[in-house]
Amino acid sequence: MGDVFVGATLWPYADRSKGRFAGVAFRVMAPTGSKKAQGFAPSSDKWAYNFQTAYVHRLGDSKVFAEAVGEYEIYGDTDKLGIETDPLYQVYANLRYEFAPRSNVSLQYRHKWGAEQTLNGARVTDRLNNDSIGIAAGTFMSKNTHILGSVSRDLDVHQGPRVTVYHLRLGYIF
Repeated sequence: MGDVFVGATLWPYADRSKGRFAGVAFRVMAPTGSKKAQGFAPSSDKWAYNFQTAYVHRLGDSKVFAEAVGEYEIYGDTDKLGIETDPLYQVYANLRYEFAPRSNVSLQYRHKWGAEQTLNGARVTDRLNNDSIGIAAGTFMSKNTHILGSVSRDLDVHQGPRVTVYHLRLGYIF
């Protein structure tokens, strides 16, 4: 199992009749996942604090929504190693289609930058400046249980390898 996160979202502006929403969110990610030193490790091995703001706008009377998200994430030092990570910034643009009342598919664009890592003042990794596109699908399996799957591909990478990411998330909403 990977790191566990908890959070909350507030929607200070919500006009359901027009399909327009503005929200803010906060998440805390705890380094609870496996920390094996070899191969795949599903833990980032550090605390992370994530702040988001979003705007959702339904296009006319359709089932299509345009979404914009800004994100700011700060990190604690990596446990045991003492690696420091600069803040990460991300912006997303999504075009989402609701094919059923609690199910959707979306096309996504993401740009992220920042998150340079240092150890005792020496650079470990350069800052990110990466673009990616993806597709995601999600549905509520019950009133409180949500599942989301996505595939994204890096387009332009200025730090790290160009990758394709497969993501599956199961969430429970309290």
